[in-house]
Amino acid sequence: YMAQAKVDEDALNKYYNQNMQEFQVREQARVEYVRFTMDDLLARIDVSNEEVRNYYDGHRNEFGTPEERRAAHILISVPVNASPEQQDAARKKSEQLLQQISKTPARFAELARLNSQDPGSAANGGDLGFVGRGVMVKPFEDAIFALKTGEISALVKSDFGYHIIKLIAVKPSRDLPFEEARDEILAKLRQQKSADKFAELAERFSNTVYEQSDTLKPAADLVGARIGQSGWLINGAGVGDLWNAKMLQAIFNDEVVKNKRNTAAIEVAPNTLVAARVLEHKPAAVRAFAEVRGEIRQRLLHQRALELAAVQGKSLLAQLQSGGKPKLSWGQAQTITRAQYGSLDAGLVKKIFQANPAGLPRYVGIEDERQGYMLARIEAVKDVD
Repeated sequence: YMAQAKVDEDALNKYYNQNMQEFQVREQARVEYVRFTMDDLLARIDVSNEEVRNYYDGHRNEFGTPEERRAAHILISVPVNASPEQQDAARKKSEQLLQQISKTPARFAELARLNSQDPGSAANGGDLGFVGRGVMVKPFEDAIFALKTGEISALVKSDFGYHIIKLIAVKPSRDLPFEEARDEILAKLRQQKSADKFAELAERFSNTVYEQSDTLKPAADLVGARIGQSGWLINGAGVGDLWNAKMLQAIFNDEVVKNKRNTAAIEVAPNTLVAARVLEHKPAAVRAFAEVRGEIRQRLLHQRALELAAVQGKSLLAQLQSGGKPKLSWGQAQTITRAQYGSLDAGLVKKIFQANPAGLPRYVGIEDERQGYMLARIEAVKDVD
């Protein structure tokens, strides 16, 4: 029906005047900018071999693995609010177990499985795996690191109760050789230096942008950055990390736009400063009628064609529903369910399932804003459990 649709000039003008908000263009600007980041400095930071060596020598504890010890224990727990009688009973039971173990040390794991009240380790024969300093409560840790491999402790009292501890193995501490630690130290010192340099230059960069507000070149030269140019930025429409809401607010400031002044140096991300200066500006405006006339015409022609298609569709539907047999070219029959209906329109499917299944075939129709008018013929209905 597009070929039959007609729209006169008055309709175009009327639509334009009644719908000007559709053709509103927001304020826009194109800017030049300088971005200064800590990562930019990182590549230019030099660290000498002597500095790396001095750091290694002064921070040996950072490079290597501390000693770890593998132990097993039997715990006879003592409740927090235990009475003297309960504490005494726990101690006596622990002493009896210690005597058994002293006679037959090889039964330690077996006795741990049978007697230990630590649910996390009892099933494993009391084995706690390897632990380093600072992991266990102090009395337990002191005992582990005082034992020799294979040795069994005396009773150790902690807040949890009484422990009998066996040291299974020792994994000695290991110092990381300088050559293996060098790259890690180099990266760390570069990061520290670039952070210090960034902090030093950030204030000078901000002051230069403000003090020489009619050009970005001095600020760019100060930090060794290039001056870039943006595409058209739209007020209120942030794009990515660089042109976020904070940066756009600074750009579309009256002082910056009207007087072509630099923006302040804005922190758009951690350790990332950006300053910008407007090159071109377009104020908010309504697009001229001549510019949008073609768009309006196509929109109204489409709308008129839909109306014509709906008139014809409804007429055909009425004929079909009253028993008429207009000549139509139906698509191939397909079976659908409420949940699976392929490419059919959801609104049409709803109409199909609302139709009375008695006296088939049944006909339904629906207007579609994109395509026109759709008709469906219901030929069979299959009920399911």
